[in-house]
Amino acid sequence: MKKENQRVQWSVFCYIFNLHSMKYKAVLIDDEQHCIDTLLWQLEQYCSSDIEVIATFCKPFDALDQIKYLKPDIVFTDIQMPEMNGLELASNIEYMVKHIIFTTAYDQYAIKAIKMNALDYLMKPVDKDE
Repeated sequence: MKKENQRVQWSVFCYIFNLHSMKYKAVLIDDEQHCIDTLLWQLEQYCSSDIEVIATFCKPFDALDQIKYLKPDIVFTDIQMPEMNGLELASNIEYMVKHIIFTTAYDQYAIKAIKMNALDYLMKPVDKDE
């Protein structure tokens, strides 16, 4: 049942992007490589016709430096990261991207994310094997 629920959630998520009939360019930011790998796998599984991942970053400052050149439509970012958290990162890039989606294990940041006009707030752990 959990696998079916996950498939439905991703179907709804991808449907939202499909409404605009374009392929969105995305950047993934997380200080844990396995989390990037899992999210990348899920986007390829469920949203490959709607979302193209153009870059991934483990360091938020590297992402911040490159986003202005990459010009992604969507940024998926973790919240708890060393150096700079995802909320700080989002406040620095919100004028450069159309959508910011937070991916985190910490639900206490949901209100702050909503106030920042986050498109979505995905809770970890996300298990690609389920």
